[in-house]
Amino acid sequence: IFPDGNFTEASHLGGRADIIELTRIFEQEEQSRKKPLPMRVDHGMTMLGDETKGYNAGYSFLGRMFALGQVQGIIATVDRELGIEYHQPGFFD
Repeated sequence: IFPDGNFTEASHLGGRADIIELTRIFEQEEQSRKKPLPMRVDHGMTMLGDETKGYNAGYSFLGRMFALGQVQGIIATVDRELGIEYHQPGFFD
């Protein structure tokens, strides 16, 4: 956050937050609660023509889907490390 209160979004795999460690904490907490915690991506890069579709910067459809894939990959990897069966939302529910 800048002194004037503005901020710059970072990529999900970059920036100051350790998303892998945060995901470990969330996944362990889900196990102790026995119920899922909500998690979603809230921004993504502009890609593949999204800039021509009128999206607000950082909120394009394809960019957010790309970010969702990154986050789901992190969750699947962390779950494997922790011995948790990974269940990808939307598949075979």
